[in-house]
Amino acid sequence: MLSACQSSHSNEESWLELEGEGLTRTLTIELVGLRSDQDKQLYDKIRQYDEERLNVEVEIRQKGSGQNLSPSLLGKSGREGPPDLIELTPNMMKMAYHQGLLETLNMNESRMRELVITSPDGYVIGVKSKVNPLVVYYHQDIFQKLGLEAPSGDWDMLDHTIIALKEAGEHVYINLYLHTLEWVTNSRYGGQIVDASGTVFGGYLDSGEAVQAAEWLAWVGSRKEDYELPSSNAGSPSYEPFHHLIEGNVALAVDYAYGRRYDRKINYAIIAQSNDRIGIAPLPGGVDTVNVAHTAGLAIPSGSPNADIAMELLRYLTEDVEAYYDEIATYTLQADSDETVQDPAGYAVVLGEIKRSKPSSLLFYEDQHHGRNDRFFHMGEEVMSGQPAAALLARYASRFDEQFKLFQEDFLNYSQCIEQPSSVCNW
Repeated sequence: MLSACQSSHSNEESWLELEGEGLTRTLTIELVGLRSDQDKQLYDKIRQYDEERLNVEVEIRQKGSGQNLSPSLLGKSGREGPPDLIELTPNMMKMAYHQGLLETLNMNESRMRELVITSPDGYVIGVKSKVNPLVVYYHQDIFQKLGLEAPSGDWDMLDHTIIALKEAGEHVYINLYLHTLEWVTNSRYGGQIVDASGTVFGGYLDSGEAVQAAEWLAWVGSRKEDYELPSSNAGSPSYEPFHHLIEGNVALAVDYAYGRRYDRKINYAIIAQSNDRIGIAPLPGGVDTVNVAHTAGLAIPSGSPNADIAMELLRYLTEDVEAYYDEIATYTLQADSDETVQDPAGYAVVLGEIKRSKPSSLLFYEDQHHGRNDRFFHMGEEVMSGQPAAALLARYASRFDEQFKLFQEDFLNYSQCIEQPSSVCNW
């Protein structure tokens, strides 16, 4: 791999050389869904960097949806020229790296802890920019009425809480999606749904641990149709458990800090802080619980004309690791919202879940709504209809293996799949 980012100069020395040239260089950053009229710490820090570097101008491009890949990653020339930094999901990064389309980053992985995104062969290829973790929401009035503690203990406590809620006629919403399947497989049963490279699902997605996780989620018994709401658009309804949580029709739900309906955006964490009846708790399972977060990060394309400056910016952003975690949390939680999460306890839960999270294995693209992007997976409905989980998971594992081989053959296949799934994907 080419690596224009790996320089022997220190930050200060390289900037002295650059400023001595007397030339202004433009650093182009392509972000997904960032609105510059909002007070986001990550945006502000990029602007602060811009102000401190006299010979550098920062240009931020705002993409409405990461579903449309940058032309530079597809070997095409766009109207605006190639970006120097680009926001992608970890899956996009892995496939682009496989095609030689990304730079490797000379960063200290041990210092950065879980902030970096690595390739299957261990190279750092990205730095996280958004992390949207799973959290627990619960209706505090119902829990108080039933004498239940906040659902943040171990798995036995969660089971007993769910049983108590069901016996009292209360609803629990932990639906069987890919992200919840991965969370339960990892944290409750000690398995995984994909190999270390992130591209092989056979023997993992259909493992005994994953089958146990699917059966446990089926035992919880959340059915999407139980949470149907009329759509504001003509056509299909939307499914929003959060509305039912506010109304007291759901007592416990596990979902992302930022979620969405099909017809409008919803920032769960911000809604929760304005509703005293809704509590936010960490995922159950104890300190070893692995969160499964929708994640995006910043990467440097191989065609970046200013890869050296892009690397300097990444080092600048991550110089203080704890501060950068805080900036990620703010950037994530303020997506498409003019409000901030002002509840210290709720914010602390989200920040803690961000720190112990890993990227969701099957998030295909990042969009401005942090959409679930798991439309290719309908196992929840199939298991609820009585089909055996083991056979279903084996079928999905085989399909995912075929698809990822196709993506590795040509990155254009990945782009076509997320833009028009029926054209290339066979889920």
